[in-house]
Amino acid sequence: MATPTSPTELRQWLGLANYLHKYTKDYAGLIQPLSSLPKKDATWLWRPEHKAAFDSVKKSLASAPILMLPDDSKPFHVVCDASDFAIWCALMQFDDEGRE
Repeated sequence: MATPTSPTELRQWLGLANYLHKYTKDYAGLIQPLSSLPKKDATWLWRPEHKAAFDSVKKSLASAPILMLPDDSKPFHVVCDASDFAIWCALMQFDDEGRE
């Protein structure tokens, strides 16, 4: 994913990241530097600390151990999402802790 260049792009990216936050340790701490940027009254100024936070969340999501073997005794469900710049879909099950 390319670095966001506007508040709208950052909001879109944070929407996806927020959906997957359960797989990221200390997610709230990682995104904290980004939290003021998507606000309507805020001036868009992408600084090195924003890039570092963005990259940290991307790295954490990319390295999350979320793949596991399917359990035929549990139901499957499909999750899909689309936007102007991306589309994704996943076949999921809930684990023993109730996470997708």
